[in-house]
Amino acid sequence: MLKRYAVLLSSFFAAGSSALAGAPAAIDLSPASSEEWRVVYTAAEPVEAMSLWRVPDGSRAVSWTPDDAAFELVHEDGSDIIRRKDGAAFRKAGFVMKARYVSLPKDYAPFSPFTDGGLLIYSGRFHACAGVGDCIAPSPDAALEWRVSVRPPKGARSIVHGKLHKGKTSFVDNDSGTNIYVGRTKPVESSHVIGVIDEAFPADARDALMTLLPKLLDLFTKKFGPLDAKPMLFASLDPYPPEGSGFNSQGGTLPNQIFIHLYGEKWAEGAGEKLKGRLPWFFAHEAAHLFQRTREGGDWNMDQSWIHEGGADALAALAVTDLEAVTPDYVQARIGEALGVCASGLKKLSGKPLNASAEQGAFENYYACGLLMQLAIDAETKSASAGEKNLYDVWALFLDRVLSGAEWEQEVFLGAASGLGATSAADFARAIANEPLADPAAFLRAGLEKAGVATPKPKD
Repeated sequence: MLKRYAVLLSSFFAAGSSALAGAPAAIDLSPASSEEWRVVYTAAEPVEAMSLWRVPDGSRAVSWTPDDAAFELVHEDGSDIIRRKDGAAFRKAGFVMKARYVSLPKDYAPFSPFTDGGLLIYSGRFHACAGVGDCIAPSPDAALEWRVSVRPPKGARSIVHGKLHKGKTSFVDNDSGTNIYVGRTKPVESSHVIGVIDEAFPADARDALMTLLPKLLDLFTKKFGPLDAKPMLFASLDPYPPEGSGFNSQGGTLPNQIFIHLYGEKWAEGAGEKLKGRLPWFFAHEAAHLFQRTREGGDWNMDQSWIHEGGADALAALAVTDLEAVTPDYVQARIGEALGVCASGLKKLSGKPLNASAEQGAFENYYACGLLMQLAIDAETKSASAGEKNLYDVWALFLDRVLSGAEWEQEVFLGAASGLGATSAADFARAIANEPLADPAAFLRAGLEKAGVATPKPKD
């Protein structure tokens, strides 16, 4: 969760405008045609510009078409800005865009289409605020909030925050945003999860969704305590896969939501073998994120993403092993893959440590290196406790400390590891995070071997 607020009172006011700079604009989402959607923004008072939040690239400026030719959406200095071409103040601006899946760097797509014409809409991609610059929360401790309205197409329904709506509905959205489903697919509910699953989703995948996910939720609930509410699951298969897209997918979590979108052209050819190990690991990773989020006490530090992303992968490794959801060979293959990715990724940082990966755009390092770092902590924790404790316990202690007011940062996490006996592994992780490594591959293998983590032999 990102919280932004003004430090100086003068920064609350946009130049030449009476509206509060950074105040969230109201958002109205509705279908513009069978293949397009419209977003209309309304500011509380006249403004000279609006800034769109979450800007991983400049694709909005290319793919969003203004309703009124007097308006423009420009990508400048890393920002997406809405304004009138004549510079005049305005309160309302609308844009139309294709309701198609797009792959964005380190962000969720605005639309994930279903084969039956349904659509998953990620509200966070539409957040906008008055003025040019950051969105501003009313106080340092407050979350940003947007008033969002959504109208489903004729004959369809919407699902917002787990509730079904037949017509237009409005809700208050926050920093992270949420997924909104519009379409005709009926939700499937079990004792653990509410699912909206594409009818064309591969059979093996559908079975895994409704059988493995409850087991994962039970396991993590036992380790970390219950979730605040029954989570929602969204699973879609893209009806418009780009040529040459193969077996592609995106998934993630938002508060009380897990979602996966398959958009490769080859999924329809027979996905069972491809999903056999990949899908259980994916759902274990995302389920772990649900429990990380419920106990999160502050902002995540992007530079230290190895904590939550590597942690979700490491907890996934433990969970799929405990539940016998994959073969031991699959887990070993993932460790071997991570070893190669981490070593190569650190080497490409040119004398910088893992925590510099975000500034280099090398986010995959956090997953791969974080997995290895936390598996080392797991192994040493088990050894120090004669098998009584493991990484689950390290995470439970870390989350308890965060819930009690500690920062979500690496020294708190490594302190929890050291407190349960994984002192050497914590030092190993700290060195990877903070220090440039002359020979990353050798350092990683030596640290993992010392902790007792079995790794595949290097290829000749």
